[in-house]
Formats: sequence, C-alpha cells, structure tokens
Amino acid sequence: MVLEKENSRLIKGTIFNKSNLEYLNCVTNTGLLKKNNEDFAVTIASPSNDKIKLLIVCDGLGGCDNGDKASEFVCDKLVNWFNNFDFNSDLSINIQKIITKQIRKINSELKRCIKGGQTTLTMALVLENQTVIANIGDSRTYKIKDDELVQLTKDDSEIWKFLYRNGKGRYTKDELRFFRINILVSKCLGSGFCLKINTDIIDNNLYDGLLLMSDGITDIVSDKRIKELLDENDYNDFLISLINEANYSESEFFDGMKESIFKSPTIPGKDNETAALYLKLKK
Repeated sequence: MVLEKENSRLIKGTIFNKSNLEYLNCVTNTGLLKKNNEDFAVTIASPSNDKIKLLIVCDGLGGCDNGDKASEFVCDKLVNWFNNFDFNSDLSINIQKIITKQIRKINSELKRCIKGGQTTLTMALVLENQTVIANIGDSRTYKIKDDELVQLTKDDSEIWKFLYRNGKGRYTKDELRFFRINILVSKCLGSGFCLKINTDIIDNNLYDGLLLMSDGITDIVSDKRIKELLDENDYNDFLISLINEANYSESEFFDGMKESIFKSPTIPGKDNETAALYLKLKK
C-alpha cells in the first residue's frame, strides 16, 4: 500500500450502486520526492440521485504559494455546488454554460480568498444520459472503451501547444513526458489571465469508464502502460497499482536524448500522484 500518508488530502470515493454494477473511487499520494501533497480528488454521487456522479482531480501548482489550499478550495466549492444543484431540471441545452459559469465564479473566489493559490482542474459530471467534461491545465480525463484508453482533454501546456501547432509534429504524445518544459502550464485556476474553460459533452453509451489523473502519473506512465494495468488488475486494485507504477517503475529514456538539452529521463515518484475512476462493471 502507498497511501498511508495522504488520505486527508481527498474526499474518498467508494463502491456504490452495486445493483447497477458501478464503481467510483479515487486515490492520491505524495510521491517519493515532495514533502507535501498539493493534489486533491473527489468522487461522489449526488445525494438526491445516485445515477449522477462527480469526479474531480485538481493539482495545485507547486511553483506558487498555497497550491494545496487552492486545489482543496476548488474541490470543496464544486462539491458544495454539486450537492445543492437541482439535477431534475432540463439540462440538455445549458449544462455546459452552467458549469463554465460556476467554475469562473470559483476562480474569482479563489483569487480573492487564497493569495497566490493556483491549481489545475479536470472534472467529469456524469448525468443519466450524458457526461460533461471540463478542463483547465494539464491534468487529464480519459475514457475507457473496449480495448482503448482515449484522452478526452487537451493539456493547457506549452509542450502540448508545441505538439499540436502543426498537427502531430515529430513527437508522439507519450514522448512529451521526456521534455523538461512539460511542467509549464499555459492556463490554470487562480491565475490573472482571462479564463477559458474547455468543456465537452459525450453520450454515456460511448464509454465503459472514465479515468482522471494528475500529471504526477501521466508524466511517468505511458497511456499504453496505464491500459495494461487496467487490464491486469481487478478494479479494486487498479488505482493502487497505478500509483505504485508512478512511484516505482523503472526510469525510461528517450531515444536520442543526449542530442538535446531539453530532454531528460522520467523520474518516478517526482510529483504528487492522483487518480479518480468511474467504471461500469460487467456482469
């Protein structure tokens, strides 16, 4: 087990709605090199309708003051909104606008209440027929479908801009893990910049599960390896296995790394690691 230190840093998810064969949970860990955990995670079902769920992963920016307070603040505010929102109303037209407005409101409160506090946010609001994804920063939301793990969000980072500036470019997404500048985010909550929140809606029948992660995992573990861990482990053990992989896997090297001062090997355990998982279990 790797989570003995940091259970206070998350609102823990649980298995719920067994009759409908669903699983919802999250884990977070400090990692091996940092003293504090600035990540925060939430996985909960609506108190009025357990078919509706909320998954959140926030990664407080370590280069700023109060990153840990910022990530917890954003999660707490979104949970409060979620627990008190009337999901019985017709959301088909305006749900993205509702979420965008709420996140912008929280961003304003964050800047006012927590000096210097900045954080990423990736979240999934699972409604009865559709799911809303919202993202700012370089934490990620993936969908799990059959034998594929597909990233639904795009990173708000300088290296991601580089990759997608002219199509795929010369590097794959997993190769970006080796660039030192991949830690530079271009947008986050709590910053002074004009805030654009990226949102999307997907039908619930287009995925078997959702996986949200901070970059403490995705900077170390490739998408291919994440999917292998998902296939190799029971759902009760997957999240722990994922954290262990981010901490204790062997360091990887990029081919031709010595040709560039901008590349370096991966450093397992270098950052806080957080993941949230929602699965539709098979009968």
